[in-house]
Amino acid sequence: MPEITPLLDRNKHFAATQAYEGAPIYPKRDVCVITCLDPRTDPANFLELEAGDAVVIRNAGARVTQAVIDDLAFITYLSETKIKPDGRLFEVAMIHHNKCGTSFLALA
Repeated sequence: MPEITPLLDRNKHFAATQAYEGAPIYPKRDVCVITCLDPRTDPANFLELEAGDAVVIRNAGARVTQAVIDDLAFITYLSETKIKPDGRLFEVAMIHHNKCGTSFLALA
């Protein structure tokens, strides 16, 4: 059986339960977490986040690339103009970890 099959089944279950209905589009904790995509470090686990708690941006080595800046600009725009025009903006947490797979780049 392909690895993706049980994940697709889980997604069907998630969609069928409509657990996302009523969840706010803006994070409950006013936080954006930028962290590594390393599967050993899931912010839902080490920060004990639940669905809707925070915006999470994951990429190789938790690098602030132009794409990350664009994403931050977009969610800031939405926050300022559409979601919380008079409210506090989110905080940004940059989280790196040890034994990252991108550390081999330092050897070059």
